Amino acid sequence: MADDPAPAPFASSAGRAVERLEHMRAATDVSAAYVARGRAAFDADPAIGDAVLYQLVVLGEAAKAALQADPSLAARFPAVPWSSMARVRDRAAHHYYKLDRDVVWDTSRTAVPAAAVQVALRALARGDMAEMPRPSVDETAGHGPETPKATKSS
Repeated sequence: MADDPAPAPFASSAGRAVERLEHMRAATDVSAAYVARGRAAFDADPAIGDAVLYQLVVLGEAAKAALQADPSLAARFPAVPWSSMARVRDRAAHHYYKLDRDVVWDTSRTAVPAAAVQVALRALARGDMAEMPRPSVDETAGHGPETPKATKSS
């Protein structure tokens, strides 16, 4: 059809990486909004638990895709727990029957690395390609460098 817009040109790998980092940022924001409702809401409404878990899956999948688009991100932004986020995603997708709601809650409440993702996005927006230092405790706002496993060990 003549009125259909032309397809967008393929994005560069840097553009895809930035887009995936934006997806990661959005997932951390949405997760934080659900967590702000509190543990009682998480326990009372299975939909909230499912939504929180979905955001962890998005975060991990976007982390994988960002690294695939630009493998140098891992070295440039070591404060972002790339592999931990990917492992949580893999556990949720492939071992969903082993997930523990307490661990999902704790992971979304304490280990979602919003600050580290923000540091990476700000640096990329400035065109800063240098390796970034690890954020200070104040910058991470309680988010540790590692994301805990989303299953309990038996």
